[in-house]
Amino acid sequence: FPAPSKGPGIFAYIRNMYRVKKFVQTSSRPPVSSVASSRSDCKNEDSGNRFISFSVIETKKIEENAFKTGSRFGPTLYFIACCSHIIHTINKQQNNAGDLWLPVPYDGRLKSAIGPMVSNCVSFIFYRIPQSVLTDIYQTISCLSAQMKEQIRDKMPQKYNLFLNMMRHVPLWLYYLLISRTGKGVFASFLYTSTGDHFNEQHSLFGNPVRNIQMIPALTFPPGLTFVFLKHANALKIDIAYSPDIINENDLHLIEIKLREILLADY
Repeated sequence: FPAPSKGPGIFAYIRNMYRVKKFVQTSSRPPVSSVASSRSDCKNEDSGNRFISFSVIETKKIEENAFKTGSRFGPTLYFIACCSHIIHTINKQQNNAGDLWLPVPYDGRLKSAIGPMVSNCVSFIFYRIPQSVLTDIYQTISCLSAQMKEQIRDKMPQKYNLFLNMMRHVPLWLYYLLISRTGKGVFASFLYTSTGDHFNEQHSLFGNPVRNIQMIPALTFPPGLTFVFLKHANALKIDIAYSPDIINENDLHLIEIKLREILLADY
């Protein structure tokens, strides 16, 4: 293994902290619409899960739709756009429509390593989606793509990781206060994550066949709604983790219908 690289000095940490803080504050500036905005008084800590599965043929069409609509770096931006349109529909029903803001995990692990590597190289890319582009899937993906390219070009994921390294030395209550005050209480409009193709070829574990994989995330409140996209055996699966105080059965039914409708649309 190479010798440990020398970390940045304290002044570099502080300078980076202010840059990242300014970027996040600008990106998440009010007004931002969240699924939890109109129900901020809920106390229920229970959580539920709804699983949606697609066939191999349907998954292939979804991936083709992603490419057709402009998601050139895999289907992730297409998935985010579809979820954003659905959340926008729910917010409109609650007279709470507006811009959306969400942090999306960004995997910065180096590829081609021999053998397993245990590390935490996951950072975030932050997306602000104006209400004006939430009526057309092409415009939404174009908006997301421009922000992703700009942040990667500016090395924002690496800067945010450096920021997190510094914040590890800050008490948790102060960290949460800083984060929540940044968005004036709006942590995110909703949460999204994807495992990509990491589990697609996972056919066995310890010599036993694997027939089904589900990713069940810990529910984060706010906002109280998380979409997890996972591909296994060339078939797409979606896990929706939700708080019953935020998303009721009617909302869940609408989400499932709209997800299938938008993902499998003819573009």
